[in-house]
Amino acid sequence: ILRKPEQFSDDDMNKLFAAIGRPNEGRSPTHTWTVCTFRTESEEIKGPLDALIAALQGFDADEEIQLLPVDAPWFDYDAIRVLMGKMYLNPNLIGVMPVDNHGSHPLMARFKCGPVLEFLLSQPPKSLQSLFDEIGFEQVTKDEFIDAGCHAKCLFNINNPDDLNG
Repeated sequence: ILRKPEQFSDDDMNKLFAAIGRPNEGRSPTHTWTVCTFRTESEEIKGPLDALIAALQGFDADEEIQLLPVDAPWFDYDAIRVLMGKMYLNPNLIGVMPVDNHGSHPLMARFKCGPVLEFLLSQPPKSLQSLFDEIGFEQVTKDEFIDAGCHAKCLFNINNPDDLNG
């Protein structure tokens, strides 16, 4: 899920920047750079919804959260910047979620922590997609990502090694 930069050691930061590039390298982000990390699930946590709820409880209510799936290598800083821009230009939004002709991508969503956590805790267990649809996340189409200069496969997730080709 997410961690603040000050929670990383210098060695952690160098490894992360080697993988994704340093912030502000020829870019001007809309918001302060936030780095990401993975959270492993304990035995009490069953699936992405429980993991998300557990992780969100460690953040302030006013923080924006960016979900990043590990199987979407082309969903990069440029794609994240599109979502950041939508949230910045529409401060009343609770969240934004990418969509394409395959459907919505809740594990690539960006949202305000407090309202989403409150909603998730008030609902019976369902898929993240249906919960985010109920909250009313604004959809961001693949065309919007492409128009912003994102990779053509920015919403594509890897299911097997052959997916990395072509």
